[in-house]
Amino acid sequence: MDVNDNSNLVDRGMEPLLSLEQAARYLNVSKASLRRWTNHGLLACHRVGARGERRFARSDLNTHLELAGRERGRGSRQVPHVSTFFRDEDELWALVRPYLLQHVRAGLPILYICASITVDTFRERLRREGHDPAPLEATGYLRLFTADQAYLRTGAFSADGMIAFMESRIVELRAAGHKALMLSGETTWFFSGAPGVDGIWEYETRLNDLMRRYPGVTTVCSYDLRRFDGVAVMEVLRSHPFVRLPDREVRGFYG
Repeated sequence: MDVNDNSNLVDRGMEPLLSLEQAARYLNVSKASLRRWTNHGLLACHRVGARGERRFARSDLNTHLELAGRERGRGSRQVPHVSTFFRDEDELWALVRPYLLQHVRAGLPILYICASITVDTFRERLRREGHDPAPLEATGYLRLFTADQAYLRTGAFSADGMIAFMESRIVELRAAGHKALMLSGETTWFFSGAPGVDGIWEYETRLNDLMRRYPGVTTVCSYDLRRFDGVAVMEVLRSHPFVRLPDREVRGFYG
């Protein structure tokens, strides 16, 4: 069956799932490789039916291809600094979900700064994906913050201060033996009226240099299209090397 024939696919909301055979064709690998990757948590899959047959979302397969491509092309110094644009909580989760699940299943740490998705909502959504956040938080593999605990922890925003905050988390995790990790934050704090928030674009641009210093760190920044205007969207595109669309990553205007 062609991978575009969805007649026998399991419907997962808006996105059809691919069978093991279809996913193998999509990635151009063997079914044995897919089984091995899912068994070791290197590739996300869904289990369906009484026999727990594997099914795959295209977004997860695309993320796997992107991450694998980055590893192969590490010498190109591409910066894994990604922007997303959303209009509601569900759309935001769908965009960051592939990165989150890829890191959770691979046993890699995640630092997420919440806003539209609250800390409690984040935990509940992760449970729905089949992952208990409690042991992840207890062991430090999942660290959830609010904007007031990160971007605005001094009552104001400072690009210098936030870069230092991010770098200290990276250094701490790398010292614990984690060479790869995910940093992600929602940006509605920009509308808080706190002093210094106009430094957001300087901060986003400087994050690219931070990512170059620490290969293996993926940073995902999320912007609410209901609040950021077209001028701001252009600033996002200018400061991020990548943009996450619902089905793939594309290049931004940075670099």
